[in-house]
Amino acid sequence: MQIWDTAGQDKYKTITQNYYKNCNGAFVVFSIDSKESFYSVRTIYLNEGNWIEDLSQAAPETTQVMLVGNKMDLTDKR
Repeated sequence: MQIWDTAGQDKYKTITQNYYKNCNGAFVVFSIDSKESFYSVRTIYLNEGNWIEDLSQAAPETTQVMLVGNKMDLTDKR
């Protein structure tokens, strides 16, 4: 198993497309203390990434995707 952190920044988008080509699964991680982070998972918000669409275009159809919310300890910032 290889796990790659693609940094979540648009400037790395051309590089991340190469990681998607042969992947079997992907974790799409968002921060629960940031609406922008959550919205960027599915929609383009403030010109940030659209990670689900990027995966569906570049990864094999059989790729499994898991949505993960991080920073659960920041309950006061939700």
